[in-house]
Amino acid sequence: GGRSSERGGTTEGGVSESDTVAGRAAESDTVASAGGRTDRGVWLISELDGQPSGFCGVAWRENGVCELGTMYVEPPAQRRGLGRAMMRRIIGLARERGCRSIELDYAAANTKTAAFYAGFGFREYAREHVAWVNAQVIKARLDLRLPSP
Repeated sequence: GGRSSERGGTTEGGVSESDTVAGRAAESDTVASAGGRTDRGVWLISELDGQPSGFCGVAWRENGVCELGTMYVEPPAQRRGLGRAMMRRIIGLARERGCRSIELDYAAANTKTAAFYAGFGFREYAREHVAWVNAQVIKARLDLRLPSP
């Protein structure tokens, strides 16, 4: 199970309801819990079989935007629901906070990532060349005012 340093009422087994993803029903026995929360953002840590296997970090912006800065799942744990569980949790946290959108960017050449985010309703709004990685980057946004896909 997942534990966290985040505030919340304790439920069965010492796990806070706010610490788990999708009501503790994430696919493939996965759990994502908040590893740390501040007024500026939150880190989520995903576990598979009790082992940390992924993480993501978001920042709350003053303009009502939640910025997903990074998301990573260890290769052996990929395709087991960890990324989906974290994304659902991020969307839920952003809605709870009253954010109007979630924004992120990813390498244009990464078609798996593009499909993952598109599945949640993210839409491209800009492209730019990032010199330090010499790559085209897509900026995408999920409008939280629209119904979920």
